[in-house]
Amino acid sequence: LWGRGCIAGTGYCRITPSGDLTPCPYLPVLAGNVRQEPFGDIWYGSDLLAALRDPDRLSGKCGRCEYRWTCGGCRARAYAEGDILAEDPCCPYEPVEVKHGRPAPGYP
Repeated sequence: LWGRGCIAGTGYCRITPSGDLTPCPYLPVLAGNVRQEPFGDIWYGSDLLAALRDPDRLSGKCGRCEYRWTCGGCRARAYAEGDILAEDPCCPYEPVEVKHGRPAPGYP
């Protein structure tokens, strides 16, 4: 659970006073409403939350980064640029080139 950087929708969420459930206070995207359906149904059944839980669905440099399962980038910053699954625009790291399922020479 805590093995990832961004835990929006994977380790926590926000529920507003009106019952709206969002993955993170900084992500104004609705996963469901707990006044209309049970929390568990939203938490385990939301397509949005499922997408956030699958680092293989990330695009840009986050999608090809060898640390996508550990880090995942900030989904709120990606969303601010227009796509919640895009690369984190503030990440300074450049992924190593992976060939044949192995990192480039010189990387563990």
